[in-house]
Amino acid sequence: MKLSVCVVTYNHEKYLAEALDSILMQEVDFPIEIEIGEDRSTDKTLEICRAYEKEYPEIIRLHVNEKNLGYNWNFYRTMEQCRGEYVAVLDGDDLWTDPQKLKKQIDFLDNHPEYSMCFSKYYVCDEDSKLGQVTGFSGDYDLNDVLAGQCPGTRTVVFRKKYFPAVLPDEFEQISYADHILFALIARQGPIYGLDEPLAAYRMNPESIYSSKTMETRSLNIIQNYQLMKKVFSNKEQLKAIDTGIVNERIKLERLYFFTCRPFKFIGNSVRIFLYDIRHLKTALLKSWIVIFKTGLKVLIGKTTLKQAKA
Repeated sequence: MKLSVCVVTYNHEKYLAEALDSILMQEVDFPIEIEIGEDRSTDKTLEICRAYEKEYPEIIRLHVNEKNLGYNWNFYRTMEQCRGEYVAVLDGDDLWTDPQKLKKQIDFLDNHPEYSMCFSKYYVCDEDSKLGQVTGFSGDYDLNDVLAGQCPGTRTVVFRKKYFPAVLPDEFEQISYADHILFALIARQGPIYGLDEPLAAYRMNPESIYSSKTMETRSLNIIQNYQLMKKVFSNKEQLKAIDTGIVNERIKLERLYFFTCRPFKFIGNSVRIFLYDIRHLKTALLKSWIVIFKTGLKVLIGKTTLKQAKA
């Protein structure tokens, strides 16, 4: 088997058919399989999965968990079922937008055996699948880049299955978002490469594990993830990269706390950034305040809104 597509889904009845259709539309000249991990949904997601499995029995294999495992373990268990040389990932509420996505990425990896992963930029879309801005990054990256926050969009990645960790670190149980640590473990095996074009779309689903949380909660969860990752990636350069990722999240919080008028949290967060600056001889706090000052001016003269300033 050349490629497996890992699809994890829970309560995605509104979006799952579109996600699966975007896989089935792929123009490839190699065999693929679709491994679906269904996490005991309470809506009609399972019915949709079974209908697609019945229609495409030679391609789709459905795995229904005995109980709800949550995103991380559903993702990992479904990944274990993948039999391909390569694995692509798509959550049940996202979609692929280019019918040659897999071909482009497999062509790259086949021709560059030193790379462990290929990813791409992606669109942000709304609940009605209207494509909006393009986000993400492209080019060459290594493990330290991933640790510092350059984590590819899950819906865009294709990686070599042999590099997927057979044994997970104990910290996996406490991680909020599994993709970051898993992609870092894969990047440990070789550099990763991003194509400079959008090949997929991330849906702003208000009920998703990420979008349903406040901006503050998301950043604090990411910071907690980074602290846990320090136990897995512990050499000097790796720890320095992780600290960079942490301070970047704290800079986001700095802006949020300032424009939502939470002085105590703002001061506490500033102290943490200052301590980072002392340890690493950086000026992150000063740069953060300059950005806040410039953004505040834009709000005052009407060039941006207060809501945009918080983001």
